[in-house]
Amino acid sequence: MILKDLREALFASAVVLCEGPDDAVVLNGASRFTEDFNLNGISVASAGGKTDLFLTHAVLTEVGIPVLTVFDNDSQMKARSIEKKKAKNGRVLALSEAEIATIDESVKRNAANVNIKFCKYFGVVEEAYPLGELSDGLYAVADTLESALKADWPEMLTQME
Repeated sequence: MILKDLREALFASAVVLCEGPDDAVVLNGASRFTEDFNLNGISVASAGGKTDLFLTHAVLTEVGIPVLTVFDNDSQMKARSIEKKKAKNGRVLALSEAEIATIDESVKRNAANVNIKFCKYFGVVEEAYPLGELSDGLYAVADTLESALKADWPEMLTQME
């Protein structure tokens, strides 16, 4: 992914780096309602996944391109995981305490630990679920970009559809 999907970003004056392709579409769309990134030489690049943000950021900054990294803090991942497990096979299932504990441990191992690693990599206060502008080049979105926009800017999503 890294080199293939960064072709445009490597020639940009600045890059907004996000987790996945859906986030990139949303961020590009949102830029049309403020200052169009493309008109200002700013490229939105998808890293291909949350953990790929590290290497993608390192490549872009190594070649001297200013980068704003935007990532989901996944603060509601536990609730989403529980609902997904409950709705398995189209039926609502009851979950045992052990199953909920397993989900909780998985969320801590995945989302929270990756968030802490981001904070450490960027040299900001280490938090399990950071939120907002953490530094000039790092922004953590509450839960997911899609859920944040649904809550804070629903008309933009409607206009993009």
